[in-house]
Amino acid sequence: MHRSLIYQGAGGCLAFALSPQPRGRKVSHDPLIESPNLIIKALSHPDQELLAPHLERVPLERDDVLARTNEHIRHMYFLEGGVASMTALSTDGERTEIGVIGFEGVSGLSQVLGSNCSPHETFMQIGDTHALRIDSGRFAAAFEQSQSLRQIVLRLIHTSMVQMSQSAVAYARFQIEGRLARCALPPENRTIRG
Repeated sequence: MHRSLIYQGAGGCLAFALSPQPRGRKVSHDPLIESPNLIIKALSHPDQELLAPHLERVPLERDDVLARTNEHIRHMYFLEGGVASMTALSTDGERTEIGVIGFEGVSGLSQVLGSNCSPHETFMQIGDTHALRIDSGRFAAAFEQSQSLRQIVLRLIHTSMVQMSQSAVAYARFQIEGRLARCALPPENRTIRG
């Protein structure tokens, strides 16, 4: 099965494959972990076996904080719906959205980049949903252990970097209409309905 993430931005459309399986390798159609999260769906059976014992389904409401600025990232969340907003804090205390996470992603990726904290706050902007939560240390250990899991997560990180750069371009180059157009599409595409 081949899955992809698609981001639309000022520079057009970018797609990154999430399926880590080499061509010809059989993919299990009986997943250990049932979830609409695209990262979870893209995991190989061995990767699901690594993570399944450590995942806990938790409810998420609007304004729930998934990670606080410069604090230890205790958990990573595979969103099953809704939208989480990643924000940066300016020196004058103003927050600016720098990225969003939906059912295609996971929060707390700083953990796998060698930092157990992030300069950004992540909170639920659209809640009333669930996520699969995992201890960040356990996820980091699985990330180190599995090349295929590492490949999926690094592709997601790259995609997030592209999304953030497109946001920066939109904020720097476009008037309010262009900025709003950049924001209009992602929440609709990141929420799952019934």
